[in-house]
Amino acid sequence: MLTLLTATCWYGLQPVYPDCVFFSSEPLGKSPSPAEAHQRAIESGQCEPSRARWSTWTD
Repeated sequence: MLTLLTATCWYGLQPVYPDCVFFSSEPLGKSPSPAEAHQRAIESGQCEPSRARWSTWTD
């Protein structure tokens, strides 16, 4: 029973990344890494940030 509870808690705390499509207007030689580009898209409001999986269980 404890193993099931631990597994459920671990699974619920994993991040969920919403679908997001964004484009960078920077030249290919100077484009940021995908992680940096995604962070910029979140900061500019183009994408939603990740959230804990358990928070989607009550939507």
